[in-house]
Amino acid sequence: HYRVLRKAMLGQGKNKHFVPAKIMLQIPYACNNAVGILKSSFDAKTKGFVFVTDLQVSGKPVIVPMHRVFLPTGNVALFIPTTFDKKIKDFQRLLDYDVLCWDYSKAERFEQMWGGILDLPKHIYPTKDFGKQQRGVFSTDKILDSATPTNQAVQVALSLSHNTSPLFVDYDKTERYLSQYFSDISVNPDLYLNAEKVQKVREWTQQNAPMTRKEAFSAMMSVYAEFAPIDSPAYKDIEQRVEHQVTEHYKQGKVLTQQDIQQVRENTAQTMQEVRQDYHQAAAKQQPKSTQQTQQQDKGGLKR
Repeated sequence: HYRVLRKAMLGQGKNKHFVPAKIMLQIPYACNNAVGILKSSFDAKTKGFVFVTDLQVSGKPVIVPMHRVFLPTGNVALFIPTTFDKKIKDFQRLLDYDVLCWDYSKAERFEQMWGGILDLPKHIYPTKDFGKQQRGVFSTDKILDSATPTNQAVQVALSLSHNTSPLFVDYDKTERYLSQYFSDISVNPDLYLNAEKVQKVREWTQQNAPMTRKEAFSAMMSVYAEFAPIDSPAYKDIEQRVEHQVTEHYKQGKVLTQQDIQQVRENTAQTMQEVRQDYHQAAAKQQPKSTQQTQQQDKGGLKR
């Protein structure tokens, strides 16, 4: 809309952006060749999708949110409410928590520009070489079951026409987001053609994807609930301590993953085991003395 262009380009209104015309003209191409697609942030008023581009303005990355609008005519329009350069800190938060999919084949320029400034998400960039050794795991190549000489050419043509770029998809997060806000939209079934690869991605993401502060608190409490019942007096104290620990952790710009939660579970189990052993050892040391006293009391009773 012209009001959106005016605000984004000339800096009108409360949310001032200064995106030049030459960047605006590249937005259609950038969205059709997006580096990644993210879900709207938790506090967004209208839910939609955020396109990550390799464009930048004044040293800041350009993102393009997109909403779906139902028109009175019955048609559906994709509405771009704004286009703006994102502060590095805020953009980092989007990368940490909101990535739905990421196309490595389109990300090379993005990686070169931001690799030394942004902490590229560890669950999609698992190694120092930006995960290039692992990217094959996330490929969505279409592979036909049978390859006879007669259909070999057809197979090659189909594989070339299909998306053969390494594409990371956070299946669980995408499915949850769609079911919550876009129940009439489903994930492209082609992304599920190779069940083994999908499962590898799920397992990798579940272990390495950062949790939000709220998710981390719930996960931590579920761990301690295994050792301290919810109705126990100690539970309330644990709840307050965990809330403080998680809040301080995230204030420092750190994140927690399922792998970290598992480590907490193992450490807590080991601590509880050591406490039980110490208790039993102490009880065992007390046992002979207690038995001896009982015997002396019995003898005294017989004398009396």
